[in-house]
Amino acid sequence: IIRTCTPEFFAARRRFGIGNDQPVLIVGLPRSGTTLTEQILAAHPHIHGAGELPDLARLASRVAGPDRERSQAAALLGEDGSRLQAGAYLQALRDGTPKHCLRIVDKSPLNFFDLAFAALLFPQARVIHCRRTPADTALSIWLENFNPDQRYATDFADLAFFTRQYE
Repeated sequence: IIRTCTPEFFAARRRFGIGNDQPVLIVGLPRSGTTLTEQILAAHPHIHGAGELPDLARLASRVAGPDRERSQAAALLGEDGSRLQAGAYLQALRDGTPKHCLRIVDKSPLNFFDLAFAALLFPQARVIHCRRTPADTALSIWLENFNPDQRYATDFADLAFFTRQYE
């Protein structure tokens, strides 16, 4: 991600995506305040909190294919593909959303892995990055009963490594 996401990378793709600013992505480590942030935003009558949606990660995985990490999706995306994927994401995002909403919040914290991909789909989208003291966040993750698939959340060494890599 760090090697790929350079100013030159985005400058070469400035025509990608669609000019829609409806998506609002809330990202950060789990337990960093993403739910509270979504609740505050969703209190506004023109903002809908859609919860933690799997769609951005699913689309990035589809673009990356079975032999690559989804973090490579942004580098593999073409201009036409960026618009196609943006349309697919908007369709999923709007499913079940009241028509009058100007903004729709996707608060999947781990979407930070896919921000480059999202930036190519929606250059005008808003991103809210929730941050909390790493030690407090790590302890809160460890105390939470996460899905067993999120192995980093149940082992102190893995959790420390994950948090450092995130930072």
